[in-house]
Parts: sequence; C-alpha cells; structure tokens
Amino acid sequence: TMRNLWLAALVFALLGVSIAGYLTVTHLFGGSIACAGGGGCDEVQASRFAYLAGIPLPYLGLGFYLTVAALVISGWRAKLSLDVVLPVLLLLTLSGALFSGYLTGLQAAVIGAFCTWCLASAVTETTLLALTVTLLWAHSRTPRAGSRP
Repeated sequence: TMRNLWLAALVFALLGVSIAGYLTVTHLFGGSIACAGGGGCDEVQASRFAYLAGIPLPYLGLGFYLTVAALVISGWRAKLSLDVVLPVLLLLTLSGALFSGYLTGLQAAVIGAFCTWCLASAVTETTLLALTVTLLWAHSRTPRAGSRP
C-alpha cells in the first residue's frame, strides 16, 4: 500500500540521517571512524574527495537526508501535493544515487579504500530512489477525483 511505501521511505531516510549524522559528529569532534571490514573509512574521509566546495560531504549528506525525510513526511501526511513532492523526491534521490555511485567509483579507482559507512549510505540512497520510483508509479495509477474510469 501507499502507506507502507511512505513508511519504508521514512525509515530509509532516517537511516540515512543516522549514517550521515554519525559521520558529521565524528568529523566535528575528531577521532577515528568505527569501520567494519578492515578499515578504509578514515582514509576515505581524509581524502581530497571528502569535500565539495570546501564543505565536508557528511554535512551535505545530513542535509540531504533531512530534506528527503521532510519531503517524505510532507507527502505521506498530505501537507504538500504529491504532484509536487514526488517529482522533487525523484530529482533528489536520482541525483543522490548518481553522486553516491560517483563517490563509490572514486573509492575503488582513485582512493583505493572503501568506507563501509559511505557504502551503507549509497545502498540507503539507492533504496530511497527505488522507493520513490515505486511511489511515483503507484501515485500515477491512483484514480484522481473527477477523472473518468
């Protein structure tokens, strides 16, 4: 149902907030990132690719996931028109998934190390894209008031 899709999108958006929040706090207060799989997180976070226009990527990720969560709540609770929310969510999640793919490629090809938190964020983002596409498809199949069968 649409309700379950919105709930899943909110859960994944909040998961993204948690991941980016952890990386943001670690960046702000220093210290080593707890990294599964033998490390690589600190190396990735210390690379020149960990910033965009001088802004640490975890800060941008946190802003991204908070924005997605707010849009999901607005769409789910019908605070904004789904004809507005869903295309904006699609644009955001598609952009996020493409950027995550780019960053994952940098980890593999240039940095030579993987950050499990970054990979978890990429999976979370890709899942949000899939949920958004599914929500958009389900919404397009929902009869509108005044429409003919």
